[in-house]
Amino acid sequence: MKKTTTIFLLSFIMAVFGINAQNLVDFETDVTAAPAGGATFARVANPDQTGLNSTAYCGQFGRTDATWWSLVDVPCNFTIPANEKRYVHIMVLYPAQPDIGIRLNTEGDPTPRTLVPYTEFGKWQDLVFEMNVSTSEKTVTQLRFIGDMGYANDPVGQVLNNTDKLGLFDEIIVNGDPSPRSTATSINLDAKKAKFVLYAKDGLITFRSDLNNGDPVFIYNSTGNLVANYNEGQFDCAVAPGLYIIRVGDCTRKLIVN
Repeated sequence: MKKTTTIFLLSFIMAVFGINAQNLVDFETDVTAAPAGGATFARVANPDQTGLNSTAYCGQFGRTDATWWSLVDVPCNFTIPANEKRYVHIMVLYPAQPDIGIRLNTEGDPTPRTLVPYTEFGKWQDLVFEMNVSTSEKTVTQLRFIGDMGYANDPVGQVLNNTDKLGLFDEIIVNGDPSPRSTATSINLDAKKAKFVLYAKDGLITFRSDLNNGDPVFIYNSTGNLVANYNEGQFDCAVAPGLYIIRVGDCTRKLIVN
């Protein structure tokens, strides 16, 4: 029964985040990653398994010099159909706001940056990168993670070293949805840990729960005022653009609505 519930939940999550969602890298097993440009890489234990990313292991990114293109090449395998848009999602945990770029295979510029900046310093956050639409099908066998460029962050500058300021990245997926993941979405997630799916898109805060846990949902704006509350398993709440804090039972999430 537990296995059936987990499979159902995974299908539900993947349907919400894009029909063609593919799990690319989760570091639960050894990955042959190749650092370059002064970067360092290690597979390490996840130091925060209580929040957005509950997996046991993750990738660690460090730098030994100031080369802007310090990178780690991570093997993967997916295809972007012709004339279709895809989004790469990467969970990251950094000590400060980084400037992260990614490239596919060994391509040069352009180097997509995240659609929403990293603001959950010291916590896991899902960063989303929009891939360019191509007129021909593209097969991707390598994801180039450029983890600390230092140009497009606030404040500008590189934020890592190779001793006490290291960046973590994990749970890399590709799908057709630009909305950041706002609840744990590990491919091996126990159903009890993922009680709901919550995301923002097109001026709506969308909530979906298939476990009927009965927890009330409260939506607050950035000044702490209650915007709406619900006692149902599914809803779409229209809100103005801005930052919102959503409380579901004893869980709290932040969403940015564009």
